Amino acid sequence: MMGDSLLISPVLTPGTSKIQAHFTAGNWYSAWDYSQLSVAKGQDVELNLPLGEIGVHFRGGAVIPMQQYAQVTRDIRLSAVTLVVTLPAEVATGTKGASGPLPPYYQEETCAAAHGKNAGQLVSCGVLYMDKGDNVLVTPDNTLQVWYTAVTSPDATSGTISSAVKSNAGDAAGKLRIEAVHILGAAAGQQTATAVVNGQTVTAKFDAAVGAFKLSGLDLVVGEPFSVNWSV
Repeated sequence: MMGDSLLISPVLTPGTSKIQAHFTAGNWYSAWDYSQLSVAKGQDVELNLPLGEIGVHFRGGAVIPMQQYAQVTRDIRLSAVTLVVTLPAEVATGTKGASGPLPPYYQEETCAAAHGKNAGQLVSCGVLYMDKGDNVLVTPDNTLQVWYTAVTSPDATSGTISSAVKSNAGDAAGKLRIEAVHILGAAAGQQTATAVVNGQTVTAKFDAAVGAFKLSGLDLVVGEPFSVNWSV
């Protein structure tokens, strides 16, 4: 695991393209094609990974900021962000007595509060963090830190996404932008999709093949108020 929400499964044995990767209980989504894997309890799952590929999965219950590929970080530092929201397998219980692994970022104050206030709903949390890269001391005066919370109906047909800005400083403040939002695990079989971002209706597309709800054509400054209402 890398942090709370990324599972990396490399091939370590020469001459093979299949591995046994361990997944904890819950929903997992391929970072490459958004295909969903639901695991009832922790178990090993066989992955077919041809030469040059590596297994990367998003854990359900997270909000993950993604940027475009580049050879070095300076080339993508201020490139546009896609927020990937991964829906969990189980609704929030509103208590810390939930069975199984703790949801992503559950021990962080913002996320714990979201779970407590939204019992019976599907809750996803995540943070966008950026500093200069060589800061010796990290403070609210030199970093960009924004928490995102997604609250989705139990049937995964509608939901909201909101932000909580903890700090809005550093060289990325006012420059970094969100261009798209992808919600993974939305109810399959739907034909239409609607979304309102900061009070404005935006282009929405639903990919029924993988259950991905996609908002595109956005130009939202990270660190400014952010709200999304969506339905399929």
